[in-house]
Amino acid sequence: MYVSPGVVAGFHGCDKTVFEKVIKQGEHLSNSENDYDWLGHGIYFWEGNHERALEWAKKAQK
Repeated sequence: MYVSPGVVAGFHGCDKTVFEKVIKQGEHLSNSENDYDWLGHGIYFWEGNHERALEWAKKAQK
């Protein structure tokens, strides 16, 4: 768990290609706009849960 006053650690489940483009090349993440996005359209992160983001990324890759 990641805890610090005033800091929120958000983990986005993505592959290394997306990481390279966003972090190293300054590109932006794309909004999810699927009919099944039950929280609405947007970009999703897991707060303080690296394991869950990694699990989701591995599942999405299949």
